[in-house]
Amino acid sequence: MRFISTQTLDGVELHGVIVRPATPRMPTLVHVHGKCGNFYQNHFVQIFAEMFEDLGLGFLTMNTRGRDCIVEAAGVAGAYNYLGGSLELFGESVLDLRAMHEVAAEQSEVVAFQGHSFGCEKVLNYAGQVGDELPISLLSPGSSRVVQENYTGEPIATQLARLLSAGDIETGSMTLVPPGEYGVRQGRTEYPIPITRAALVDLLSSDAMRILDFDGGWEPSNRLGPGHVYMGTSDPYLTSSADQVSEYLAGLFSELSVLLLGGGDHHFAGLESTVVGAVASWLSVQSQYSFGSE
Repeated sequence: MRFISTQTLDGVELHGVIVRPATPRMPTLVHVHGKCGNFYQNHFVQIFAEMFEDLGLGFLTMNTRGRDCIVEAAGVAGAYNYLGGSLELFGESVLDLRAMHEVAAEQSEVVAFQGHSFGCEKVLNYAGQVGDELPISLLSPGSSRVVQENYTGEPIATQLARLLSAGDIETGSMTLVPPGEYGVRQGRTEYPIPITRAALVDLLSSDAMRILDFDGGWEPSNRLGPGHVYMGTSDPYLTSSADQVSEYLAGLFSELSVLLLGGGDHHFAGLESTVVGAVASWLSVQSQYSFGSE
């Protein structure tokens, strides 16, 4: 495992860690963190890296432009600007994932993507655009629309109209909206998430509000390949029943493997090895490669 960096087409420098596969025939899993997250903070990322290295599988995870909330970052020619989940535009995540895909493809014949939390919407959006029928693993998916409407107590369309009525949007502004405009209120979990008006309007207008709307409504531009999903019964972000989520995802993927764990939370604390092992086994099948074979 070693640190790595790459640059997106629009000049954003991404940093992360990579595990080289034992052979190019072994697949590499690209892990995408959630909104305002990063590649290293969740304990399960370390478990993924260690177990995949032991199995000879490749693993790549990097900070996206949506990492943390607001961070200073070097761009083209060393110029400094600010990035983060409070500022990111959803459509630009495709640039991050494309750059990560290129890094992974340099070392493996088979590349799969994995999203955690809001990263699920990003990998589905990316896979639906590239059209390669990429294997996709989803960890703790939830409906961004339902989470947002539960937080504000109003429909997305109503909030969006109100935000737009406030006047012209300054795309470069770092002025944050009031705390009641964006956040999480699910079960015992409640907290505001800082975000600018431009970023929030973009988010509410984007496919991120529809991709995991389990009532339906989103269709990828291209056919999706095989999928794997982990859900935990103690995850407050699981906004629909496990059966409804499974049925919805089964309609998107060419085939779907479901891992539902009793007591599992959003980060599957205490169950990391179980989840990582399940993803590794599923990925081995997708690559048609058995552990230990030559």
